[in-house]
Amino acid sequence: MRRASIPLIYSEGFHPHPKISFGPPLPVGVEGINEYFDIELPAPISADIMYKINAFLPYGLKVLSASVINKNTKSLNDFISRYEYEIIVDKTIHKSINSFLELPSCMIKRGEDAVDIRPIVEGAKINNGSLHLVLADTNIAKARLYEILKEMFQKPAEELQAMPIKRFFLYGYNDKKGWLDPLEEARSDQ
Repeated sequence: MRRASIPLIYSEGFHPHPKISFGPPLPVGVEGINEYFDIELPAPISADIMYKINAFLPYGLKVLSASVINKNTKSLNDFISRYEYEIIVDKTIHKSINSFLELPSCMIKRGEDAVDIRPIVEGAKINNGSLHLVLADTNIAKARLYEILKEMFQKPAEELQAMPIKRFFLYGYNDKKGWLDPLEEARSDQ
């Protein structure tokens, strides 16, 4: 932002830092395709802000869209509760995936609590060697990708983290419009 001459608002205190917040973190080893971040600026954004930022980003990173959001809009972490992944799988896993999907529940241990992770999995489809997986937080538990994959694939964590995984989409729920990406939600608040 500094190189692109984008003025930022900084926090106050002994160690001021730019007021930038990112969406839900990516699990280790997962590639993010459509990620989001919020920045606080002292003035409205100009039409060329994306071009200014993109001119200084490293290869492979690119701002695709920008929008002004209302100060009362939920933070990204509060809004986003649905995640779509693509995972490259081999044919030996297909049976495990189908077995998991047939389960009415799947209880796991999280600290001292037992959590049913089966309702978190909203969808799982295999197409041409790829698993399209849709996870959503429930009112009881947040989605944790590797926790789901460990139960679904019945494989150790080291093998799961070596798999090519991409997170493609993030959504939040709007009571009037259903599932929206954060930019759609920001536009609906205006």
